[in-house]
Order: sequence, then structure tokens, then C-alpha cells
Amino acid sequence: MQYLVRSINGDAGGSVLAVRKGADDEQLLAIFADASCQDFVLFGDHYCLALSYKGELALVDLATLQVEKRLKQSRRYDRLAVSGDHSRAIAYHCNPGLVQVIDLASFQTTARYNLVQKRDDDKFDLLEKDHETLKAEGTPWDSIPTSDGSLSEETRDDSPFLRYASDVPSGLRQMRFSRSARAVFRADGSVVLPFEFFKYTGPSWISDPRPKKPSIEKMIEVSDGVAVFDLDRQTARFDVLRTRLQGMPPSSLPVRSFSPDGMTAIVPAFEPVRLSPKAPETSGLFQKVFGRKSAGDYAMALEIWDIGGQPTLQRTIPYRVIAGENLLRTDTQRFNEAELAQGEREIDLIFKGIEAAYLDRLDDWRSSSARRAEDQHFEPLEQAPAYNNPAYNRVAQPSLFAATVKRLMSLDPQPFSSFPWEKCEPRQCKFFKSLIGSWSRHCEHGTDALLWLTNEHFLTLSRGGRGRIISTGGDLGSVYQLSHPDGSEWKYWSGYDMTVDLQPGLNAGFELRVHGDHWEIDWPKSNLSPMEPAQSVQPVKALRVHKKDLKENERLRKKVDRMTAKIRRGYVKVSGRDTNNIVSGLEDLSRAVRAHLPEIVVDHRWAPALYYRGKPIIEDEFCDILVADPSEVGIRALDNLLTAFLDATEEDPQNVWHPDDQKPTMGPVTMALMKMTSRLPSSVMRFYAGRDMNHDMWTYQAFEEMGLSDERLLSADLVTLQIRLAIQDICTGNMNPNIFALYRLPLVSDVLQRNSQLVPEISKVIVDQTEAQAPHFTWASSEGVAGVLAAISDELNKGQAAEKGLAVALMDEAKSRGHLASPAT
Repeated sequence: MQYLVRSINGDAGGSVLAVRKGADDEQLLAIFADASCQDFVLFGDHYCLALSYKGELALVDLATLQVEKRLKQSRRYDRLAVSGDHSRAIAYHCNPGLVQVIDLASFQTTARYNLVQKRDDDKFDLLEKDHETLKAEGTPWDSIPTSDGSLSEETRDDSPFLRYASDVPSGLRQMRFSRSARAVFRADGSVVLPFEFFKYTGPSWISDPRPKKPSIEKMIEVSDGVAVFDLDRQTARFDVLRTRLQGMPPSSLPVRSFSPDGMTAIVPAFEPVRLSPKAPETSGLFQKVFGRKSAGDYAMALEIWDIGGQPTLQRTIPYRVIAGENLLRTDTQRFNEAELAQGEREIDLIFKGIEAAYLDRLDDWRSSSARRAEDQHFEPLEQAPAYNNPAYNRVAQPSLFAATVKRLMSLDPQPFSSFPWEKCEPRQCKFFKSLIGSWSRHCEHGTDALLWLTNEHFLTLSRGGRGRIISTGGDLGSVYQLSHPDGSEWKYWSGYDMTVDLQPGLNAGFELRVHGDHWEIDWPKSNLSPMEPAQSVQPVKALRVHKKDLKENERLRKKVDRMTAKIRRGYVKVSGRDTNNIVSGLEDLSRAVRAHLPEIVVDHRWAPALYYRGKPIIEDEFCDILVADPSEVGIRALDNLLTAFLDATEEDPQNVWHPDDQKPTMGPVTMALMKMTSRLPSSVMRFYAGRDMNHDMWTYQAFEEMGLSDERLLSADLVTLQIRLAIQDICTGNMNPNIFALYRLPLVSDVLQRNSQLVPEISKVIVDQTEAQAPHFTWASSEGVAGVLAAISDELNKGQAAEKGLAVALMDEAKSRGHLASPAT
């Protein structure tokens, strides 16, 4: 591959590809204006297929830095794979499973599959059925299982989906894939994907013994496997590799990777591997590799599966000895020596029961002093209002974890799969669940990045920078530890860094990228042999480091935002900041909003603007310009923009926000129209009818700061709008029902005191606006219109004659609707 590529996402939601060829500097190409880059694959000599978070596909020519073709879609996908002959690709979503086939010549979708149906030959037909079709067939989506069992096995007992399940199996199955391994095309055109399903059929126990708050914990039965899709025959085969127990979905030890030819799968072993020289399967091999002879040694391992036909486990290869000094922290928790000692004591108390279960001595243990000591320690803690379960939380710490696993290995060579769940007490079960979860996280850190060198050799690299080359035949290379070019200690990337990328290098063996930093590394060419002499861990320096500081990364993100803004719909250039140019630009923006709103909205954020000499004139600014020079054309331009937005969101209402996540889109436009008009356009009330009351506090503050005259604020249209807004806020439960304390409505209260003849008119407005708001009630949904009117009535000032009259009028309306409260007095 001649090019190295990485994706960079900007702060405003768009993304670019950073492309480098040879020793050249990186060049940036804006690819997606309205979403981040979800995935990309390189193929051929100079092509890249990229996928956006919104599901758009882009075909990029890396040689010319041009986007040649685009395919916009309404569905989202997680990952991509391209066939070896570059004729087609698939984009697939993992949960629920959805596979789309793309012809790369025409760049069109040729097939889409979201379900499979069992055949007589144990294969499955690939199908696509929408909700309406499934409903007509009597098999709604929520009734379709994923596994080979019933839907009740896959869900909790109280799952709402069970009510959709049919008593008669339909033969349909949903699909669920893992994101951990990319799908791979084989030479024959078939595709292999990592699939998983889980069942809620594992053991359960009472996790919280407090009588007022009992809770149940349950283990889940997880199956990891390989799906083989024959796209030409539209059939699939699903082969389960193994089934095991874990705490929560999705799979915590999934298929990690497929070889480039799709014939081998790498899966983290579910059990630690004992490295005893007495064990026949490790005789003379791993004691030499690891240089140890103690019968207590154990290691993390990778399973090598031959998936060319019926999957077969070829071998299990240990790749890293498990010891406190070899493990990395799996979270951000840090404990001092005293806290670790306390965790060790608590683990020892719980472990006595685990030992009794393995040795079938539970009856003796239940009447022993060890059990009494456990109860005496834990029972007071479990009854406390807040108990953090330190023994369960701390077992993941390297020193405690290594000692605990070693203790388990002395009881059983396969401790995780042989644990006697049904025999053990809740504390032992809860602790063991935490231990299994810690094991999966340590395995993930131990071989976080994996790079195939050939179909038979791959490089593993841990988060701590320790790695080795391994062959699928079982041969191992030397263990090397990375250090920085200056020789300083390698700082491992955290579990929160999801952008770790390992690629073959252009000027070095490979390149490692973590966020904006990347390193060029030449990996020493050590011999691979099962009889390699014992060697200690050897250092290897990164040749060059391209590390960006925070300021440089910030500048880069801003550059990405500028580049993606230029290719975004709604990027409108104007020739000046005067009224005529602003109005002309808003006409163009209105057309773009009406026709292309999904591309303008970036993750529910409002990004378009008018651009003058490359600098944006955002919504607040162009509103201020028009308010300062009010005109009929300016009012019409703002009204048209607001109406275009409302029309574009009519079928799919969207609450879109400015980048500050506080100001609603078109909020400044509505405020400008209030200032520029003597009577509000209908679009303003239409806009606020769909307001997100729970989120929007900006509108309340904007009314407080709006410099309108009392006469304008007391006009009928603005009073009606403010009453509608006040009712919305009251109905969220966030505001007291004292309606005249909200917005600028104290002015209305003052007018009522001077003129009580307005009571019927104000009462009618409150009733009408409450009825209009009824479909959007939140806390007041069960109270209905009558309940809201009664709540407002109760809060009015009964000591003031006009408000007392209004309270009586509102309560009469409430009673006429069936509200039983006594009238206000």
C-alpha cells in the first residue's frame, strides 16, 4: 500500500482524511460535512472507501485527493469491507445486524439484508423485510430472536419484547455482529463476519440483600462465532466457536481478527493457560520461551481457529505471562497500599467459600468459623446506605488480580468455565462475576492492537507498548518493549482511547497512531521458533515520533471545521454585511434548508451561516444586522427562513441546537421577528408550539433581556405567546404554576389589577393555550387540561380581586372538565 491514511473529526461534526505518501507531508481532504468518519478501508493502489456516522459512503482517489463518488443513505452502518477484486463492498451495522452490498463500479446498492431464515440444510437464506411486511406476516421485529433458542431465552423475564413473541417459531432470526473484527472477503467471493448472540439463561443470585431494596444479578450465556455469507446465492452459515458465561452483553472476549484470506480467526482464550513443564501440551516449549520453570506460571493466550470449513481450534498460544508487574490498570482507579491490603483481606474472606465449592466442601464451610468471619465483616457493610463493594471493585488491580487467578489455577485448570455457580453463595457469585469481567479487560489490554503481516504471521501490541510476532502455527518471536525515541519510558494509552490504529509503515516496519499522535517503528526481525532460547524482554525504540501538542491539535480541529464547512450544504457566500446582501444570502440559505436539512444538521447541531470573505456571519449576527435596519424585505427573509426550517422538519420534528447546546435553532430569528414586527408572523407561534420545554431555558432568558416597550409586550399576540411558553414550562414540572411570575407576564398582572374586565379574555387565552399544549404535556399528562388549569388557579393571588376572579374562572373550567377540586375562595 503506497498511502497511509487517518481520519480526523472536527469540533463542528465534519471530518477529513489525512493522507500521506512516502516521506511527503500529510495532506487533508474534506470528505464529510455533516458527520464524523465512522470507518474507512484502503484498496487497490490508490483508493479509499470511507463511511460517515450518518451512513454516507465516499469513494476517494488518494492520488488526486478527490472524492469521486458519493452514496447517501438513510441508514447507519458501523464497518466496511472490500472484496479482493475490488468489484464490490459491504457496509454493515452490528446491532441489530444489517448488511448492505455495494457495486463499486456503479457505486449503487445492489442488495440489503437485515434478517436470515433457517433452511432444511442448516443454512440460512438472507432476507430484507421492513416493519410493515413483518407486521403483516404476524412476526413483528420485537418478536424475532437472534439465537437458536426462543426469544424468552434472550431477554430478561420482565422484558417488554416478550409480549410480541409468537408461540409458533417463524424460523426468522435477527443478526448481531461484533465490531472487534472487520469482515473479510475470501477469494471465492464469500464474506466472513464475527457474530454473537446471548441468552439470559445463566445462573442468578440476590446481589443486594437489603429487605427494602432486593435486587437480582444474572450471568449471561454468550456465543461467539463466524458467519459466512454467500452473496451470490444469498445464503449464510453461522458457526458457533464457543459458548461461555459473562456479566453483560455484548461479548467481552469476541473474535479479535480474521486473517487477510479469511481462513483463520484469532479469539482471546477464555481461560488462563498454565505454563507447567509437567503439562504435556506445554512440554519443552513455553518454559523455554518464557524462561520459567515454576509450576505456578500462567499466561494470557490466543486461540487460533481454522475457519476454512467447519471451524476447528488449531492451538492455544500463550503470549504474555500474568504477573502483577506485567499487567496494566484497566480503569482510572488508584489504591494505596492500605486500600490494597484491605481488598486482599476481603478477597481472602470470600475466597474461602470459593475453595469450598471447588472442593465440594460447602456444607462444612457454611458451619465454619471462616463463614462466620465473612458474615461478620460484610453484613454491616451490606446494610449500610451506600456500599461500594471494595473487594469486588479492587480485584481488577494488577497485583490482586494476578494473585487471585493464580489461586484459582491451583483449584482447577479451567477455573472460569468450571466455576460451580449453582452451589455458591451470592457473595462468591458476585465476586466471581467481577473477576471474569476483569479477566476480559486485562486480555484486551494485553493484545489491544493486532496487525497481520502475512496470512500466517501477525504482530500483537499491548496498551503498554509490549509486543511480539506470532505465527498461526504456534511459533513465537521475541518480546519487545517500546520506548520513545529519546529512550524514555513508553506511556500506554488508556482504555478510553478508541482511536488506536496499527498499519504497515511506508518508511518503517509499521506506524502506530493514537489520536493525533503517531510513531514510526521498525520492529526487529527475530526468528520465530518453538525452541527459541529463553530471553528477557528487549527494548526497541520508536524511530520517529510525530506528537502534536494540545494547541496544535486544537488548530488542526479548527482547520478541519473550516474545510468541512465549505463542502456543507448551507455554506452561503455573500458580498457584504449590508441588509441587501444579508437578505440575498438568506434566500439562498432558505432554499438549502428546505431541500437539504439532513445534510445541514450535524448531530442535532446547527452549523450553516452566511460567509463574507471566509468569515461566518452566524444566526445571531445576521439577525442583529436586520434588526438594526428593519425593513419589509428583512422581515420576509427571516420569516421565509423560519418557515423553510419548519416545513423541512414537519414530518420528522427535530430539536436542533446551536453549538453551545443551549440556544435552539431559529431562536434568534424568532426574537428578531418580535422586535421587527407589530404583529407576529404565524411561523413564530408554529415554531414555539413544538418547543423542547425540558431542554430550552434560553428562551426564558431571552425574553428577560429583550428590550421591547411595555406596550409591545402587552399586545395580544405577544401576551398569547408568553402564556403559551409559561404553560409549557409549568407542565415540565420545572417551574412553579404561578403563571404571572414567568416571562414578562407580571405586566399583565399589573394591567389586570387596574382593569378587572380583562379577566374573561385572559382566562380564555390561558384555557385555549393549555388545550393547544395538551398533546405535549409531560408531568401533567395524567392531570390533563383540567389538572393544569386547577394548578394555575391555586397559585394565583387570591388577595387581589382580579386574580381571584381569574382563579375562580379557571377553576370553573377545570370543574367542567371533571376536576373535583373545590373552587378557589
